[in-house]
Amino acid sequence: MNEENVKSIIALQRINNQLLGLVDSAKCKNDIKLREILDQLYAPYEKVESDYRNNHSFYNQYQFISSLYTYIVLPKESFFDSIPDDIETNSLKTQWGINKLQPSYKLKYFLRRLRNAVSHGEIEFTETIDFIFTDKNPRNKSDVFQVKLSVDELMNFTQALAYWCMTKDIELKELKKHNK
Repeated sequence: MNEENVKSIIALQRINNQLLGLVDSAKCKNDIKLREILDQLYAPYEKVESDYRNNHSFYNQYQFISSLYTYIVLPKESFFDSIPDDIETNSLKTQWGINKLQPSYKLKYFLRRLRNAVSHGEIEFTETIDFIFTDKNPRNKSDVFQVKLSVDELMNFTQALAYWCMTKDIELKELKKHNK
């Protein structure tokens, strides 16, 4: 899959997640009209493009798991080779959501292991919606990668990763931090 196709899929996934969030937030409003939801969905397009990129959020852990495929698995083949080899997760800006991981990992390694966990369905989530990713090396039983990310850490990480895939700006100059 080429880079432009992956960008289109990422953009579509973001719109789908935004729509899911809008519908979810309106579920208790008996008098809301579809037009109001659509106005909210399309409003970001009337602003500067960077504003739209920063208004993405997830509301459902099952939808989020399907989104992870788009954000982590698909870009692997098209984008991840251009990530610098020497970047450590603890050297990333707070906006990445993974800068406090212990231990720190090389970003490429972290993404590869996270990608493996997602693509093999090795994701669990706790009652507090923390996500646990596990990648077991089938050729070396002692090589097990496991990381637990809070929903906020994971939301920030996927935002940053999607932004990076679209812009290649590892410093995230235009990306606002997710606010719950």
